[in-house]
Order: sequence, then structure tokens, then C-alpha cells
Amino acid sequence: MSSSTLSCNKTEVLVRNVPEEMSEENLFDLFSTVGRVLNIRSVLRKANASSGEGGGPIKTSFAFVEFGDSATALSAVRNLNQYECHGTKLKLSLASSAAQFSENNSVKSLVAEMSIHKAYEITSKARHV
Repeated sequence: MSSSTLSCNKTEVLVRNVPEEMSEENLFDLFSTVGRVLNIRSVLRKANASSGEGGGPIKTSFAFVEFGDSATALSAVRNLNQYECHGTKLKLSLASSAAQFSENNSVKSLVAEMSIHKAYEITSKARHV
């Protein structure tokens, strides 16, 4: 990615492939090693195609981690992307579909990112009902 794309003022990181065993407290502890964490929102659990030790699907989720500043968010992406925990590798990116779209010029990437944000909105509303 170009530095102009990464210099956007984004403080939120999208964390994909979060294993079922990893709680929000575990996420907080991990991401606090990078810097000040303001908020963590875990979203949806799904079964992926990989099989666990028992041969069944591994349940994973994703989360949004909000940091105090954009430099810390970038540091988290650079230092913790592909970090392995509970047999899976975390996949991190800035939670900015516009920046990813302009860099990749990929409609598929933009639609996927928008779907994730929409899923979060729906699950958040359902929790408050």
C-alpha cells in the first residue's frame, strides 16, 4: 500500500479469523501490547472450511479494535497481521473500505468490507432488542 493511503486518519482495525477460543479480554490483552485500546467489538461466529483436530469446522469470528490514534492502528496491522493464535492466523487491515478500494481498485474488496460492517450493524441492533 502506498503511504498516502495508509496516512488516512483511521483508528479502527478489522481483525478477521479470530478463533472461537479467543475472548474480548484476550483480544484486549494482545492488542494492548501495541498501544492504547479504546474499544473492541466482536462480531458473528461462523464455521470456516478448515477442519480442526476433530475433523469438524473451526468456528471463527471477526472483531473491530479501536485505538487511540491512527499510528497505533497502523502499528497493529504491521505487527500483528498473520499472528498465530489457537491454530489460526489473524488477518488484520485498517477498517477503511474506501482506502482499500482506492488502493486495490477492487469492487469485490469494497463489497466484502461493506458486508462486514452491515453484519455488525444488524447484530448490534439485534442485541438491543
